[in-house]
Amino acid sequence: MPRFACLVALSAVLAWSSSSRAQPGSCPSGSDAWVEVIFSGSAWSDGMRDGVIRELRTELARRSLQVCPEAGPAPTRAPKEVVTLLASDADHVSIVGSNLANEGGFNGRTILVSAIPEDARSLAIAQAVDEALRNSDSRSEPAPAVEPTSPPRRPPASSRDKPRATWFLATALAPTLQVAPPAAQREHAVVAPGIALRLSMMGAVLGGSLGVAITRASDLTFDDVTIRSFRVPLDLSASLRLARGAAQGTIDIGLVAALASYEQASASRSNLELGGRIGLRFGWGRRVVPWIGTSLELLPRATNFEFTPTGTLGHAPSLWLGFTIGTEVKWP
Repeated sequence: MPRFACLVALSAVLAWSSSSRAQPGSCPSGSDAWVEVIFSGSAWSDGMRDGVIRELRTELARRSLQVCPEAGPAPTRAPKEVVTLLASDADHVSIVGSNLANEGGFNGRTILVSAIPEDARSLAIAQAVDEALRNSDSRSEPAPAVEPTSPPRRPPASSRDKPRATWFLATALAPTLQVAPPAAQREHAVVAPGIALRLSMMGAVLGGSLGVAITRASDLTFDDVTIRSFRVPLDLSASLRLARGAAQGTIDIGLVAALASYEQASASRSNLELGGRIGLRFGWGRRVVPWIGTSLELLPRATNFEFTPTGTLGHAPSLWLGFTIGTEVKWP
């Protein structure tokens, strides 16, 4: 009798422990995130279904995810993911990341379970489902927003980084008016209009220029004697140019050589008159610069007029004033 009582007690303990274990098909309790698993197809056995649920719970527990098969009582919260496992035959299992009934077609991956040992098939299917869920999470995560960045500010250029000033070439063509004021032996001023041409090579401030003027012949009057004169002045000057925006001023200082020809009655003579020149120009512009200028030529050794039988009449003008309005063009 005592032996029969012990057998009854042992049977009761085994039955209680078997019923107290969580069934593979039961759903977890609580409010944790969970995944709903739907088994579809005619090739599933109860043992295979329970094994997949058991192994899948172990795999997803590492990411704090619970597993609930479709047939079990669902928790109050909606599932985070839905996975359909389709087994139409014993050799293949297809994994679809949604409810296949609502999907309208197959969109997933298929594994060949017949090539896997029977005792490892549940684990292989669970690992494949876990991988499919991870890929689904990575696709659903929004890309990090990229904040627009402002372009990097360039540091202010130091004096060493400033580009060196380049030289430029400039040409100017302008009408000119050459005037010699009256002198003691000449009663009237001499006015000689003409054309002036100037070629300049300039840097940032300093440079040089070469100018020539071709003027019309004019008359020099000494009492009752008139001398016809014609002169072509040529100057070579050092130039200083100061600019502020589009406004600029230039001063030229250099030497002048004037080729002069004089005629009186049937006598004539030619001479090269040397002296100094200073000129001022004021312009406005950058590449094309309209300008106005004035110049002063001083010829200390002007030509003396000695004509036979008249004798010495005087000398050529030793002071010439120039007035010019023109346009200068720069390259580059």
